[in-house]
Amino acid sequence: MVFASSIGIAASENEHRTRHAPASDVAIVPIPALVVVLLNKELEKGSPLTRREVESLRNKTRRMTLPRPLALKLQARRGYSDIDLENCWEDWSARRAEFGLHRRTHLPR
Repeated sequence: MVFASSIGIAASENEHRTRHAPASDVAIVPIPALVVVLLNKELEKGSPLTRREVESLRNKTRRMTLPRPLALKLQARRGYSDIDLENCWEDWSARRAEFGLHRRTHLPR
């Protein structure tokens, strides 16, 4: 992750607090939301994603480090929670049912 100060731009107040905050005060947020990435990829593929595919997509997603209160506001504004990055396979497997994907092996195009 590149911070503004590392490329010669003054750091914002939020960025300064994020870089120096305890780990429990910050959240790592995938942009775009990982649940959206996985859903779109599965619909594109036309069949369920494998564990390897889910973890690969998680590893490739861009992420931002945000102060936890700001990350919670983002989630509330979005209207849904994202996939847990640490348990992405388990979380995605459970969340697929919310989209009606658990009953299908091949998805409509």
